[in-house]
Amino acid sequence: MAARTLMKSWLARFRTGAWIRNCRWRWRNWWASCRRCSGDGSGGGTGGGEFRAGGDVSSPILLSKVEPEYSDEARKAKYSGTVLLSIVVDERGIPRDIRVVRPLGLGLDEKAIEAVRHWRFRPGMKNGRPVNVRATVEVSFRLL
Repeated sequence: MAARTLMKSWLARFRTGAWIRNCRWRWRNWWASCRRCSGDGSGGGTGGGEFRAGGDVSSPILLSKVEPEYSDEARKAKYSGTVLLSIVVDERGIPRDIRVVRPLGLGLDEKAIEAVRHWRFRPGMKNGRPVNVRATVEVSFRLL
């Protein structure tokens, strides 16, 4: 008997379209929570996420750069190459969340991270406001 009552209840909701309204409401709430996490500042500006450059988001521009130092092991091995780093440039132009994408080894990855921490950028902009932007940077190591 309970199954029959449940079926009637479901049919009543289906015929009135209540299930569609419920799904739309859930979708809207889910989408709004995703947008809050994306860093667009909605919901009281508590996003904290980052954007990718492109469209209406401009790329950060390098203002000052510190050259990386060679590690002793790499200098002894006469090792050179490029370390690829992924960074987030925050609203103040300071790099944070630095991750190695393509390592080089022999202590050069750590030296690259150390150097990039001292770099300064003009932050990426969206709608005239500075925003956090994820960027990829290359740090080259060459012996002369």
